[in-house]
Amino acid sequence: MATAARSEEIIKSAPINDSITAVVFISRGMEKEAERIAKAYPKVRVIVFTGLIPEGKVIWVKKATVDIETVRKIVLYP
Repeated sequence: MATAARSEEIIKSAPINDSITAVVFISRGMEKEAERIAKAYPKVRVIVFTGLIPEGKVIWVKKATVDIETVRKIVLYP
């Protein structure tokens, strides 16, 4: 498991062929770093796994990949 700084070093040193396609964070506490990396490297998918739904923010859910149970959890049980 690499830190956000190490992740960015890896992205920067990747070959010109864009071999780094995604960076995964396992904590919502890394939100600012994730946003910064996503902005700096738009070709890299930045994914944050979290057990918490952010409060006071818009919640985006991709329709094609969500099931009814997930919708219930997001909508009915915040």
